[in-house]
Amino acid sequence: MRAPALVVVLLLALSPACEAAPVDGPERVGFVEEFDGLDPQRWTRGDHRLGLGRVDPANVRVASGRLDLLVREGSLDGAEVATTGVLPAAGVATARLRVADAPGSLTGFFLYAPPDLAHEIDIEIPGDPRGRVLFTLHHEGRTTHTTEHDLGFDPTADFHDYAITRGPGRVAFSVDERVLVSWADGVPGEELPLYVNTWFPAWLGGSAPGAERATSVERVSFAPS
Repeated sequence: MRAPALVVVLLLALSPACEAAPVDGPERVGFVEEFDGLDPQRWTRGDHRLGLGRVDPANVRVASGRLDLLVREGSLDGAEVATTGVLPAAGVATARLRVADAPGSLTGFFLYAPPDLAHEIDIEIPGDPRGRVLFTLHHEGRTTHTTEHDLGFDPTADFHDYAITRGPGRVAFSVDERVLVSWADGVPGEELPLYVNTWFPAWLGGSAPGAERATSVERVSFAPS
């Protein structure tokens, strides 16, 4: 039986345009990644210059339900993975990870789209036992916020949960479910890919490690809101 004309019109009005991102994709409905493998439909390996070295796809290793971002002996190269699609602008992105014990390196869990300073929401953790974390926002060509906090623990010693919670015009950063900072201005509102990386920025003046190190990631998740 043919649907009444009004029903047809309503169905057409509610149907997404063909250019729109699929509403049933993993980023739209949320996901929990526990790294039984590295799904190429969800993740891509970085391969570009960054800081004092580069992020090398050969330094991404997945084994035994864990993602390792390697920093190899005698090298200033790091590693990076990013989602192949963008995440909605409202939701909670969480990573459970242990930072590489490689002084002078930086581990990032962040949302970003080029060019630099345009759209970026950062959690950055220096790779040493001092237990510092940096939270930064870049929006519309400038740094709108940046602050540094004491974690109260050695991030290279054990796994901890780092989270970014976004909503319209606001963002909050949490560690182990404790909100450390939130902002309600200068917040990028775009849908952005999610990244995890470990690298050697020039401003930290790092030196190559004497033995292989790794940032280990047990889980990355996203829950839209």
